[in-house]
Amino acid sequence: MRWRVSVLRPENRTLEGHGSEIRIGGAPEDDVPIAGVSPADLTVLRLLDGEWTLRGTDRAEPIEVAGVPVEAGWLRAVRSGDTLRIGANLMRFEVPGGTNAALALPGNTKDVALALIAHVQKAYDDDVPRVRAVEGPSFRLALRLADEGRAYVVGRDPQCEMALRDSDVSRKHVALRRAGNRVFIRDLGSKNCAELGTTAIQGEIEWAPHLSLRLGRTVLSLIVPFEHALAQVERTAAWQDALPPPPKMRSPAAPAAELPPTEAPVAESVIAPPIVVPASAAVVALAPVPVPSPPEQPRASRARELMPAIVLLLVVVVAVALAGWLLLA
Repeated sequence: MRWRVSVLRPENRTLEGHGSEIRIGGAPEDDVPIAGVSPADLTVLRLLDGEWTLRGTDRAEPIEVAGVPVEAGWLRAVRSGDTLRIGANLMRFEVPGGTNAALALPGNTKDVALALIAHVQKAYDDDVPRVRAVEGPSFRLALRLADEGRAYVVGRDPQCEMALRDSDVSRKHVALRRAGNRVFIRDLGSKNCAELGTTAIQGEIEWAPHLSLRLGRTVLSLIVPFEHALAQVERTAAWQDALPPPPKMRSPAAPAAELPPTEAPVAESVIAPPIVVPASAAVVALAPVPVPSPPEQPRASRARELMPAIVLLLVVVVAVALAGWLLLA
């Protein structure tokens, strides 16, 4: 699988590669060499069951993912777009093209956006926010926030909507409430409090999807399908604008109608030539104006006008008959 790591601090650079393992450390041969870290302090991201993960180390300064430190020995899921902090190095992890490669994109930006949103929502198999444990004893446990306005309780109590197997979590730790695609967190007087990123929650606050929520030894991540779709649209915008415009398809010309050889065309009216309007001219819708009928002409004058057409038609018929006779001979 393709991956991209953008180092944001202390230097700005981007590294890309592919595979199921990414080595981040102080050695020059590492996939992502970083400054201020000894070669022995190696951080490894691994693709596990289709999901990128890393394991916390016992270094003095822990690794942070999405603003929350990773406990030593625990496995943490890493999503595309998450920030990682290793020592003084701040970086962003991405999986480029993971969604776009599976799409047959239409031509205009609106259709691209709708197609991406539908594809991402289908990939997550949901259209409402979900909460997922990305670290801790209940790793990969998920809760679907289906009912808007309902208080979903997260805690150690088996009766909670999201029951965590974590002794450091209170029986009723926090309550989650959904309003559209926005999710709000309220601390229920927990013993060890709750932290969104590095901020302790007091009262009720909105959950920013790019931050993780820590309850005891458990870290929860918010998955909002619409936010993911917008991120995909933003990552696709530059690529989509660079595409050449689709070729204009020419409509096939209609076959000319064949006239019976025994009948001559009768000119009942005079067809005016087409009027060419410049592209810069404004087009104004006018009411139809009645056109007076031309005065009736004498029959002899009308016959003289039709005579050239009749003669021409007879010549064409004779030529066709002669060509057919030569082919059969």
